[in-house]
Amino acid sequence: MAKQPFRNAGPRTAPIWLGVIVFLGLAVAEEPLRQQALAAYDESRCPDALQAFQQLDDQGALDGPLLYRRYFCLNQIGDDGATGALRRAIETLEEEFGKETTLETGFYLGNAYGNIARLSDRAAISAKTVAAIESGETPSPTTPADMFRLGKLYQDLEQTDDARKWFSATVEHAEGQENVTGAYVRHAARFLIEEAAAGGDEEALARYTTAALADGSGTVEDYDRLAVMHARQKNYLAASKAWNKALLLNPSQGNRPRYLTRLCHSAIKLAPLPETDGANRPWAEMNGAELEEVIRRQAEIVAEIMTSTQAAIEAEQPINAEQRADYQSRVDQARPLFVAAAMEYSLQGNSLREFAFFGGFAQLVFRDRDWRVPYPKRKHRKAKKN
Repeated sequence: MAKQPFRNAGPRTAPIWLGVIVFLGLAVAEEPLRQQALAAYDESRCPDALQAFQQLDDQGALDGPLLYRRYFCLNQIGDDGATGALRRAIETLEEEFGKETTLETGFYLGNAYGNIARLSDRAAISAKTVAAIESGETPSPTTPADMFRLGKLYQDLEQTDDARKWFSATVEHAEGQENVTGAYVRHAARFLIEEAAAGGDEEALARYTTAALADGSGTVEDYDRLAVMHARQKNYLAASKAWNKALLLNPSQGNRPRYLTRLCHSAIKLAPLPETDGANRPWAEMNGAELEEVIRRQAEIVAEIMTSTQAAIEAEQPINAEQRADYQSRVDQARPLFVAAAMEYSLQGNSLREFAFFGGFAQLVFRDRDWRVPYPKRKHRKAKKN
């Protein structure tokens, strides 16, 4: 008869199998808890992350990168234990990095050294990690988070071209993905914004500013800057959306975004706007006073026509269809110049609200009907009595 080892294994083997089962159970339990901790950390929910980190620590399951994240959260909430947590994270990260050069361990160890001003040690860790990836010893990044980490290591080494490459990859691969650490994308995008601004690349500026604000963490100034970039590219729909977000963030200080949102609506309706004034001067080459003169003149043309039309109506001397068509044509010619000049005036940082309000033509920004020459009302005859 064939041997049946498990049937007669006896009591001595039972603890072994029980131990294996317990070990596997703990391993399975740790993974969801680790994911919970990382998700809370990535979403800046430090109290939730710390609770999960503590449970993992009780199970002996905190590695170096997790210990650094725990330190970061403690530091964020001002906990007195942050200093000791950083010391423990460094000791563990050093031990792990000594055994195997990985991107995640190198990234967090470099950050940890930076927090205690060990800058030469940070540079050495960054250089060793980068060299391992460039040689193929350590795999190249495939996720947005790891792409950012490599970009940050290159940035710490002041290797700008390589940092730009990996930060660009971070932003590109993060688009449309969930569970991407917002802080990573913001850092990468803001680095690229500075690069694009220095090179005068307005399209890249708009793209990276949009990425930096994708998680909704922007300020009024951030959204205003983004709107200006879109408007410079004549993407008035995107500009309008950005100014509307600025307005929602601070309605009590919303004059600028309120006026510019309305200008964008007019610009969309009238597109394409003229590139120059009546004397063929490009808008961007004109200063505030010159733009004010163009705006004022168009407003005066409209006011003169509307005044004449209203006077004729009141005098019961209605203008004929031909005269009204001529008036409307002149108004239609004035409006694109008004909108284009007002847009440039605002993009240069001037207060359109103040100029339009005290100039008496703010309604031309907000009301379409003020650009329509009215038809005279006909006087109805009374019916004769029999």
